[in-house]
Amino acid sequence: MQYLIRRLRKSWDTQIYTGSLGEDGTLTHTGTFFRGMNPITLDYTAAEAAWRDGLDPMQADPPMHGSFEDQAGVPDTFLARLSPAQQAQHVSAWRRLFSQDSQKEPAPDCCQSAKVGRIGPERITVMESRR
Repeated sequence: MQYLIRRLRKSWDTQIYTGSLGEDGTLTHTGTFFRGMNPITLDYTAAEAAWRDGLDPMQADPPMHGSFEDQAGVPDTFLARLSPAQQAQHVSAWRRLFSQDSQKEPAPDCCQSAKVGRIGPERITVMESRR
């Protein structure tokens, strides 16, 4: 991702939206991993702390991002196991993050699940779509 963004920035206006975990200096922290790239982050640190305290990290705000793998004993629930309410909570958290970036267009109200939208010579905009 780092190499891709650096290359894209030679021709396009780009922005990284990503999750972050932990304190600055750890590799899971967005500011450390993407140093110098000014990412906009969704901080999962509170969700992981809730999980360590025996609580459900999917009920945190923001919730822990779902996983692409079905594993026991980890804070991130397999995406296919998320209920519709949990999916909506994830979408809401990301929509809030996208709307905080005042230089980008906010995601339209019709949107629900993440996908890459408008790709053009000037910029790549990440949007959400209901499909």
